[in-house]
Order: sequence, then structure tokens, then C-alpha cells
Amino acid sequence: MKEFNNRVLLWCAIFACLTGVFLRVNSFIWNKSLNGDVNLFALSARQLALYDQLDYPMKYEYSNQVAYLTLHTPASQHPPLWPVLAGVISKWTACDDTFVILKVLSEITGLLLICAIAFNGYKFTDIHATRIDLSTPKIMIIAISLASFSAILIDFSANGSPYILMALWLILSSCLLMHFKPHKFSHQAYAGLLCAASILTHMALLFLPAVFLYATLTQKPFNPQKILSFPTTPGRWLQTVVFILALLLGLSPWLIWNFQHFGMFFHSNSGIYFFDQLGLLHTGIYGNTITSQLDRTLPVAQILQRYSLMAGKSVYALSREFSLLVGPFGLFLAIVGLYRGMKTNKANMIALLFPTTAYSIVIVLWVTYKFRFLTPLLPAFILLATLGFINLYNSSKIWRWVAGLCLVGTLAWFIFPLFRQTKTLYYGRENQPHDTLYREMQPLAASLVNRQPGVVLGYAQYLDGGIETVYWHRFPFVAGRGLGETAIKKLVDDFDIRYIWTDTTTIASLQEWFPIAGVMDRSEHFLILELTD
Repeated sequence: MKEFNNRVLLWCAIFACLTGVFLRVNSFIWNKSLNGDVNLFALSARQLALYDQLDYPMKYEYSNQVAYLTLHTPASQHPPLWPVLAGVISKWTACDDTFVILKVLSEITGLLLICAIAFNGYKFTDIHATRIDLSTPKIMIIAISLASFSAILIDFSANGSPYILMALWLILSSCLLMHFKPHKFSHQAYAGLLCAASILTHMALLFLPAVFLYATLTQKPFNPQKILSFPTTPGRWLQTVVFILALLLGLSPWLIWNFQHFGMFFHSNSGIYFFDQLGLLHTGIYGNTITSQLDRTLPVAQILQRYSLMAGKSVYALSREFSLLVGPFGLFLAIVGLYRGMKTNKANMIALLFPTTAYSIVIVLWVTYKFRFLTPLLPAFILLATLGFINLYNSSKIWRWVAGLCLVGTLAWFIFPLFRQTKTLYYGRENQPHDTLYREMQPLAASLVNRQPGVVLGYAQYLDGGIETVYWHRFPFVAGRGLGETAIKKLVDDFDIRYIWTDTTTIASLQEWFPIAGVMDRSEHFLILELTD
């Protein structure tokens, strides 16, 4: 009987793994759009491969740190690790379709994430389960199945975005914390380099170093009584120095690159969006250039009130959408897992949750909800749900049936989004209209290649104001979304604009401002105007 059970387990494990691989290969096929920031990653990676320059082939940023009259902007929207990896591979393989390379990187990372979740699954749950009726292979199968059938992990394993890599960094951080020995310099070096790689992937992981610093300063990770203790011995100071040196060593190429291009060690164009959301930013004509300037006239109390309101809405949106993402069965299993974990091994439970919590704090402080922010939260949730299932399974016969029902319900809830017509999930509920617009945009943008070369001005509301067209037509591009009439006219003169990419929401204004502009080509929602002398 035992041999029979082992064979069944083996086939279940093979089925779960093959299903996960099959679904992720299919996601490579259905992900055809460079959604949002993926477009920026692909553009900067292609520039790196072709010209050894990590920049965007367009006028994108209007800060004082970037020259105004230039059609190339240093890639400052996000940290550089993801596009650099794609750019280097593109150069090695002589393939300038960097979107495909980003998708391959996502696929590899997605498979590594399943392995990491499975490994942490039996390591983590074996510690917490009070009575083990389930063998280690069974625990691994549960974790693998949940990871393999998660529609969001499947889709993000091939859409070219770095959020799947962020999920991997968080689960690896939890694994390191569970075995973290602050007195070992090798552990401090690993932690510093892991934090550096995480920050170089996305600024949302900025607080991750604080997690390891806390573990180092207290010497007993996650002991609430010692939260205010500081290194008072030479050993603790030295451990902290080793961690910080490893962190700075990993970050140093980016810091040096920032200083060379912006005159400061840290610069991110994402801050422009943050202040714009708060209504503190104005981009317009200042002197002879167009720049973005902060509005310093608003009272501090009004700014704090606005920020608090936006943060509250963000928390509500994140909580609501995450609950809908994982479903009631998964939430129940995770709550049981959290409760039992805090009772059996509190330190390890906090080690699992601390990195994810640090990430969650950043996205809450960012005060803007994005569906893609939910992806890195799933690995910790899957481990909690696995632990919850084990503890229910180890209870009475009735609870064993409840555990089975919840597991099946969670798997069904996880995979259900893949049965919809639009399987891509980068924008969540907004993905279907975005995909429709993207399919409409792509051939129209590609048609520009057959036209006389010229600079394109993007002034539209859809698809990031036309930025998503640049990958396909490769013409010089100037981003103008959100600017007023005088600023747009100045851009046309300063950059010798020949074409304007617009849509049905902005065409009326442009035709009023530029009566000589003729419609060169159009689709249902998009138009290309040509400015004639």
C-alpha cells in the first residue's frame, strides 16, 4: 500500500509540474502586448544591445537633471537590473527583439519561483505542523499545485515584467531569514547582495534591507522585546558593516551610473508620477525650456490630508483586489495557517511575512493601486495556505474533508481567470479594453516605418500617450501627454515635429491648435497627423 501511495504521489507531482510548465508556455504565446513599463524595459534593453546606452529612444523626462533638447532620455523610470539582463542577452544572441527576451527571462524566473515555493513549502510547514500525517512529498505537491495553478503567476511568468522576479526575491529573503545567523559574515554578505539585487529590480523592495538590519541588531530575529536594541559590541557593529558594505557593493554600479547621468547618486523619474498624483507637480514652460516643477504653495496640512485620503483608498483597493484574487477558500486556509504558525513557531512565521510586509508598506505609501502589485504577495500566501491545509488535514475527519474542499476550491479559483477570453492580467480588470486598443495600435504604428523619417509627438490618452508605439515604428519620439497648448506648440517648434500620434480623446484639440495638420492614417481610436509647411 505504501508503495502504491508513493507512486500516486510521484504521478501527482509530475502532473502538477507538467501542468505548470504547459500553462506557462501557453502564457508565452498569449502575451503579445508590451504592457505599461514592459515597453520601457524593452526599449532601454534594445538601446543597450544596439548602442551600449541604457536609455529610452525618446524625449521622456522633463526634470532639471536631463537635457531638454535631446531625443534620448537616460532610463531612470526604474532600477536597471531587468533591462540590463535583457540587453546583455540580446547582445549575445544578436536578437534585437528584446520583448521576447524579457518574456524568456520571465519564464525562467517563473519556473524558479515554483521550485523556491516547493522547497520552502516542506521546510516551512514541517517546522510548524504539530502532527505530521503528511509526508514531505505531499507537502511539496500542495505548494507546487497552488503555485502552478495560479493564473497571475502563470501570466506574469511570460509578460516580460519584473514582478515575477520580485516575488522570487521575497521568497528567497524569507528562506534566508528563517536560517539567518547574524554572527556569520557569509550570511550578512548574502543578505546584503540579495537586498541589492532586489532594489536593482524595483524600488518597491526598498525597505527590504531594514528587515535584515533588524535581525542583525536584535541578534534574536523578530523578538519584540529587543526591537529597540542597538549593536553595543564590536561584533554587532562589524556584522552591520559587512551587511552595509555588501549592499553598497551590489548597488554601486547603479549609483555610479546615476551620478554620471544626473549628478546625484539617486535619481528616479517615478517620483514625478508620485508628486503628480498629489497635485504638486506642474510641467510647463519655464524660461526657454519645458520642465517639471514642484508647486510649493500648497499648505502642508492640505498635502497631508490629500495624501492620507489617497493612502486609505489604496489600502482599500489592495485589500479588496487581493481578497478577490485568492478567493474565500484560500483566505480561510491562509488564516488557519497564520493562526497555527504564530502558535507553534512565531519567529519563523514572522520571518516568512516580514519581507512581504516590508514590500506591502512601500506600495501602500506609494498611494496608487496597481493590479500588478499583488503578484509578489502570492508566494507567502501560498505557503500560509499550505500550512493551513496541513493543520486542518491533521485534525479530525470532518476537518480533513474541509481541508480537501478548501484546497480544491482554491485551485479552481486560482485557475479560473484563464478561462476568460482575455487571459492577460497585467492591468487586472482593465486588461480586455487595453488589449483591444493595443491590437488596434500595433499595425498603425508599424505603418510609420514606410513613411519619410521624422520626429513623432505623442499626444493621446490611450496607451501611455503613444509611448507604446515607439517599439514598433522606431522613429524619434517626444512624449507630450498632459501638456497644455503653449507647451505642445513649443515642442513642435523645438523638436521639428513631423508626425503627431493622437487618439479620439485629443484629436479635436490638436486640429484646433494645428489647422494645417492633415490626417495621414487612422484606425477606430487612433490617428496619425502629419504637419506640413
